[in-house]
Amino acid sequence: MTKTVVIFGANGGIGSAAAKLFQDQGHRVIAVTRDQLNFEYAQSHKDVARLLHYTQADVVVNCVGIFVNGHSDTHTATMNVNFGSNWSIVSYYMSHRDSAKPARIIMIGSSSYTGGRVLYPLYSASKAALYNLWQSARDHFAGSSTQVDLLNPVRTRTRMATAGKQIDHKLDYLEPEQVAEEIFKLAKSNSASSCVDMTFKDVK
Repeated sequence: MTKTVVIFGANGGIGSAAAKLFQDQGHRVIAVTRDQLNFEYAQSHKDVARLLHYTQADVVVNCVGIFVNGHSDTHTATMNVNFGSNWSIVSYYMSHRDSAKPARIIMIGSSSYTGGRVLYPLYSASKAALYNLWQSARDHFAGSSTQVDLLNPVRTRTRMATAGKQIDHKLDYLEPEQVAEEIFKLAKSNSASSCVDMTFKDVK
């Protein structure tokens, strides 16, 4: 069955790979880029609500992310984008639980949610907050047709990752297409809300 899939951050490595995969599988994809909706601004919260109301999506995938140097003077951009973007999506379905079309929401976290990283504490903290949001959303939507998944990949070869000073090119990386495959599996799932820690062994 053809589904309507909204993908936020569709111009990034994982987002563009996911958009292509869903399109190749015959689904209707609404690709939202950062140029179209910038989560650093408060207005984005209302923009998300209008978009989700208009599209009546079956699947919502949020691939939006930002990496700010660990010594940044402010946490605002990191939290607004990495956490706030997901809160905008989840809170829409919480607020419109009785009227919104049920959807499968897939949030992209990071393996760093389990512990702070010395070179990027803000990024790790935002992903830990996202895990707590997932826990709350899981319980909120328990027993309903709306489900929320959190996918936490290990290092992935994206523009955001390779721009960081912490990159060691001797290390292994997942490819965006591999993460997109896992997103697609979650989108097809009929299971309850889940948190998936994606490791290198999962794709070998």
